[in-house]
Amino acid sequence: MIEEAEKREGWAVGFQDEVWWSRLTHPNLHSWADDRLLKLIEQTKEKDDPAPKAFACYGIDIRFEKYEEVWIRFVEGNPKSDPTIDFMKWILEKTAEQNIRVLPVNDH
Repeated sequence: MIEEAEKREGWAVGFQDEVWWSRLTHPNLHSWADDRLLKLIEQTKEKDDPAPKAFACYGIDIRFEKYEEVWIRFVEGNPKSDPTIDFMKWILEKTAEQNIRVLPVNDH
């Protein structure tokens, strides 16, 4: 796909992914410590706490002509429909500014 895009004027290739973190949910992890047990403390959110429970990071690696850029964007909450659609609209605006007409995107 990269080679094909390089041959065509106005084409770029994008590799997109998103990830999210919660400050209240335990991460899925393993510990190889032999001498002590890894303990995670469960967090709670106070009723009047203004901080978000989670945040997400969207990113896309754009390869256009002879350069490569990574564009990232952070949002509150986990990645779901509305923030994902907003991210894709943002990508379309940025690609239009750079005269990118075709952008095949590989998700992950």
